[in-house]
Amino acid sequence: MNPVAVSLIVPLRGSDPELEPSLRSLLEQDYPDYEILLITDEAEDPAAAIIGRLLADSSRHASRSIRHIVAGPAQRGGQKNYNLLAGVRAAEPSRALLVFCDGGHWMPPDWLGKLVTPLIEGRAEVSTGYHDMLVPPGNTASAAQALCVLFLKALQHVPALAQPWGGSMAMTRNFYRRVHLEEYWSRQIVDDVSLARLLKSAGTRVHYVSAAMVKTPGGSTSWSDFPAWLYRQLFFLKIYFPLTWAAGGAIGYAAALGLVACLVAGVMKTPAYLAGPAIFTVLGAGLRRGHPSPGTWGAWLAGGWMALGAACISHARTLFSRQLTWRGIAYRVSRQGEVYRLPEA
Repeated sequence: MNPVAVSLIVPLRGSDPELEPSLRSLLEQDYPDYEILLITDEAEDPAAAIIGRLLADSSRHASRSIRHIVAGPAQRGGQKNYNLLAGVRAAEPSRALLVFCDGGHWMPPDWLGKLVTPLIEGRAEVSTGYHDMLVPPGNTASAAQALCVLFLKALQHVPALAQPWGGSMAMTRNFYRRVHLEEYWSRQIVDDVSLARLLKSAGTRVHYVSAAMVKTPGGSTSWSDFPAWLYRQLFFLKIYFPLTWAAGGAIGYAAALGLVACLVAGVMKTPAYLAGPAIFTVLGAGLRRGHPSPGTWGAWLAGGWMALGAACISHARTLFSRQLTWRGIAYRVSRQGEVYRLPEA
């Protein structure tokens, strides 16, 4: 298989301890021909210092083209989408494949090659990988998020349910042009879930590459971070797939109420009523076996129970909401996913 030139586009905003090793893992890909474009909306963004160090070290990676692109503030749509589009415009036009990923994930050296293989072989126009959330020992919030991610990862194996994930997705430049993705993304709040709706309307499926897995260290390490993350996921689902959002909410509420009823009845009458909670616990333990770094047993099981409650609360919060604050920017979102930026407080 002959390599096809790739533009690797990475939108960034802010910084955390995992960002630098994550970006350095992009430099270590064993794919022979790719450029890296790191995009911030401000030249003074906290990520700029890390980008500067990477550029200074770029002489050790002479075969890699690395550039820092300053996109400026978004005029329409979400800031992340605006940064992505700035990256595409800055990319070398001759490169036939566009790959998008987020900072903060660890990419194994063969990640890029595996992600783009279906595109090179002509088996798909859009491909996606996914991630595993690594759980710090004893952290229940991180375990709750990891369990949610693991559930979503399982759905990726069903072709009709697979969706692109912005942390690891690729497409041909021809597809990008054919569906007018620049115009579409410029109006939308988010990249991957909006793309999933566009793919559905076009009758195109994303190709899930289970081998193109990345690792996400930490995740939500507090019970203020996890509900905010969960709210975003459910908010996006409500905007772009309202029927799925409604059905998922109904199932979640029913499961939570059923488990609570079993617990109350078990305490008041007979242990037989504890069968439901016991099955839920066993399912959580079974999922743990498929996770590469699940943390401690206690945190994992407690996180599973707390995740169900948090999901119901977060879903209820999205019922009448059209506003989202993401990466420090407040947006109001229409039913079509189009947004405008709210004034800063």
